[in-house]
Amino acid sequence: MSVPTTNRIDDLIKLLNRLTVLHEELLSVIRRKIDAMRCSDIDRMREHGKKEQLLVGKITEREGLRRQLMDLISEKLQLSARSARCLPLKQLATRIPAVSRSALNESGDRLRECMTRVAAANRIAGVIARQIVKHLEWVFASVRPQEGEPVGYSRTGLLMANTDTCLLDALG
Repeated sequence: MSVPTTNRIDDLIKLLNRLTVLHEELLSVIRRKIDAMRCSDIDRMREHGKKEQLLVGKITEREGLRRQLMDLISEKLQLSARSARCLPLKQLATRIPAVSRSALNESGDRLRECMTRVAAANRIAGVIARQIVKHLEWVFASVRPQEGEPVGYSRTGLLMANTDTCLLDALG
């Protein structure tokens, strides 16, 4: 393997380490968002949601760089670009010198473990979000009048049925 390929492998390892740091930051933001959800703190939820979106954007950008690096590495290893992009790091490690192999495996393992924790936290946030929506549906259903009963008069003076009533119209 040539020196430029070794440099690209080193760049890939650095990029994987940077992706790990970004995923750790994302995990921290998701956990804080979950805490805000548990406390029903809408302002903090919104704030952490914005931070989460920014981090996801950075991660997506870095993932694009990873794919570009894999394309360059694949040329030197005489692999097709398509197969290189999908090549697991463990298999890539078998094709590079032993000097870089352990560092690549370690970086990949750290990233994989962190991504697993992010996915688990996202599942919890999703469960909480679905419960919040169910709760809000229940709250709005409890203030809605029973079906079929007239609610009042519309702005034009006509009698309004329950099915035509918005919450603000019913409450004034």
